[in-house]
Formats: sequence, C-alpha cells, structure tokens
Amino acid sequence: MSTQEKAAFVVLQARGGTENINVGVPSLCIPSLTLSDGPNGIANNVTGVTQLPAAIGIAASFDPAVARATGRVLGAEARTKGFDVAQGPELNLARVPQSGRIFETFGEDPYLTTVLGTANIRGIQATGVMANAKHFSGYTQETARFRLNQVVSLRALAELYDAPFAAAVKDAHVASVMCSYGSLNGTNDCSDPYIYSTLQSWGFTGFVRSDLTAVTNAAQAFRAGLSLIKPASAEMLDRLVRTGAIPVRDLNRAVSSVLTQMFAY
Repeated sequence: MSTQEKAAFVVLQARGGTENINVGVPSLCIPSLTLSDGPNGIANNVTGVTQLPAAIGIAASFDPAVARATGRVLGAEARTKGFDVAQGPELNLARVPQSGRIFETFGEDPYLTTVLGTANIRGIQATGVMANAKHFSGYTQETARFRLNQVVSLRALAELYDAPFAAAVKDAHVASVMCSYGSLNGTNDCSDPYIYSTLQSWGFTGFVRSDLTAVTNAAQAFRAGLSLIKPASAEMLDRLVRTGAIPVRDLNRAVSSVLTQMFAY
C-alpha cells in the first residue's frame, strides 16, 4: 500500500448511504470496512431490521442469555445488511441519572455491565461481525461532552469504569473499541496514551476508532495508538506523515490493526 492508500484507509467517512466506511484498496483485494451503529439495533436509516430492546431493559432481566441473544440478532442483521462492524455494546456506567444515553447502557453496576456486556459481544461476534465496545474510558454524561474533562482516579478507573472493557478484551476478545469524547484527567481521550497502554496490558489486538469529532489533534491520536479517525481527510493525514508529525510506523500500525481483524472476521 502507498502512503496515500494507507491514509485513506484509516479515515472513516459517510459515502453512498453508509455512515461509516473507509476506502479499500481494490488492487490488493482489500475491501472497504463498513460500520453501523448499534447497540439497540442496526441504525443509519437502514430498513428491514429489528428494533431491539434497550440495553437498560436487557439489564433489568439480569440474564446473560438475553444479552447474548440480542447480540446475535444485531450481528446477524448487520451481516445481512453488509456491515462488518456493529458499534456496540455501550459499556459505560450510568453514573449521571440525567445522561441522555442511559437507555444504551446496562446500568450503573460494573459487575452487571461486565457480565451482560461480554455476553452481548460474544453474541455479535459469533455471527462473524465485529463488535465495537464503546466509549472508552470514563465516559459518563452527554452534557458538554465535547469539552468535558472528567477527573477520575486510576483506582476508580480500574475498579469501576474500565472493568467492563477489561472483560470485553480478556473474556470476549472484542475486535474493536471506540474512544470517547472529551478529556480524561486533562488529556483528550482519543489521544491519551493511558487508553492504549491499558488496552495493550489486557492483551487487546484489535483496533480503536474515534467517536465522531472526538479527536482534537490527529497527530497526537495516531502517535498514541488510534487506528481509525472521523472526520479527517486522507490528504491531511498524508501531509502529517510526510512532515513527520505522524511517524510512518504509527500509520502502518493503524492499518495493520484494522487489517488483522478484517482477515480474522
């Protein structure tokens, strides 16, 4: 792959009615990667799919079998509609009762979220579709989400907010993760070395995509460990590589992390 092809490969965009898709390399038989939102059903105006129960309702069942079954439906319908990645489950804890996305979570308890989240991921990935656990890490509210700096101790992260993601990696072998909006302890989440070093310490071998507009500095994010970015342009990333702001090894690592999961799935 040329540098330009690699740069285009790590940029997600909306194209041809697909909300999240990169540019493949037909000459190398590498297709585009397609991603669609869950976690409560295939989204992005796709018709002929199931409106699944809200995750908070699944949590009320306290039944991993229910979480796994809904994951299988989500994965099967994603595959049927031509999507490679189902962007779910959401593993954030419901710390703020007024948060607008609590319906997408498994509630406030880290243990329940861990058990149901891993079951849901197993259900999705059993269909041959990649799951995308979100939003890592410490993402707890929607209000001011773009500029919010969430100050969380390392112990609280380890014991509460990161616990479901650790299980997603170690037990469910999740293929991908989404980094969140805002900052964690003063550093843009998607550019935070803590995020990526923590994932690596768990044995994560997948790829990390940014939430839409979550990255404030593309060069910092890719140097830290990001694999897929939205929004951005291939031209901008190519320029950052040519100027040395993004080392070639980091671009290669980003491309390889995505290709590894594409080959696996």
